[in-house]
Amino acid sequence: MLILPILLLILALFFLFQFRKKFSVYIYLHFFMVLFFLLGFCYFRYYIKSPSPAETGFTFLQFKVVKWASPFCMVLMGATLAYGYKHFRRGAKIFPTFLVLSILTAVGSNYRVAGHVTGHFLGEVGYTRSAFSGLLHLREMVKDIDPNQVIYLDLGGAHHKLRQMVAYVLRDRKLAGNYSDDGYILGKLPLGQGSIPFSTAQWLIGYTRMKEKQSPQEPRAGNLILKKRPDYLVTLLSVHGGYARETDGDSWWHWTSESLEFEYQVLGPLKNIQLRFLYMPATKDPDLQVIIKSKKESKVDIKMKGGWNEFTTPSIPIEDSRVTIRFVSPAKAIRVSEQDPRLMSFLIKNLELFAASPSG
Repeated sequence: MLILPILLLILALFFLFQFRKKFSVYIYLHFFMVLFFLLGFCYFRYYIKSPSPAETGFTFLQFKVVKWASPFCMVLMGATLAYGYKHFRRGAKIFPTFLVLSILTAVGSNYRVAGHVTGHFLGEVGYTRSAFSGLLHLREMVKDIDPNQVIYLDLGGAHHKLRQMVAYVLRDRKLAGNYSDDGYILGKLPLGQGSIPFSTAQWLIGYTRMKEKQSPQEPRAGNLILKKRPDYLVTLLSVHGGYARETDGDSWWHWTSESLEFEYQVLGPLKNIQLRFLYMPATKDPDLQVIIKSKKESKVDIKMKGGWNEFTTPSIPIEDSRVTIRFVSPAKAIRVSEQDPRLMSFLIKNLELFAASPSG
């Protein structure tokens, strides 16, 4: 798919050299800009260490360099086509045909890669086609809400890109949220509005995948749900120390070889919490320690049993909006199957953090 644009660029460079005395200085400026960006591309591809083992060089900066070079390449290729069309006997037939083929190739190439480029956003919104339709559906859902009422966007962390799109679609609404992790929006907000309190909102837009449990009374647009603001809100910010999240329907879990750490944000008047989770050890009857940390630290010791087991902690006081929950076991990590090369000590499944009951 790339062969025609590459051939056209090579042809442009050939004409520049062959007829170098007939082109204006502006064409040469474009040529040197392309050369400059080419050197930059090579630098970020071959001399900068990749932030990810799946990348060759720093791919994000490679993409940016190619994007910035595109207008200069188009000028060179356009000048080549125009020159050939005017000065060559068969140019009137050959060059328009070549231009049409290039356009068709570009359209076909974009059509082929569109699924890969937009697939993640489609998955985020929860639509199989036309993710923007989901955002328009969300706008339709909020149309009957009083414009003076505030809507809290519970879309931070992994969903902050989706939050940017929701904020754009609902830009005429009063939106609250914590934008401290968003370099694009934070810099455009008035001073002091980078984190608008949860307590100011009357409504909430949250994220719940289609296959996960949800109240039938809550309207949704794909994975986005609209509901009355709850008394408190618990949001999972990050998970560290274990293997990648695995899912089955509305269940999820993490295996680990040593420890797992979950970081939550708690908004609202929640002073005492309980944890509920399932665990499964890889070895026989190991110990498990649960460390809950806000301003102070609490510990719960568990003697794990074999197989699946549910555990609910007693009431635990919290004094901060950030709560870290760490699971640690001294058990030796082993392989649990011949097909899986990972070393595993235990897994934690469906961890819940909720308000403590009076008897908790």
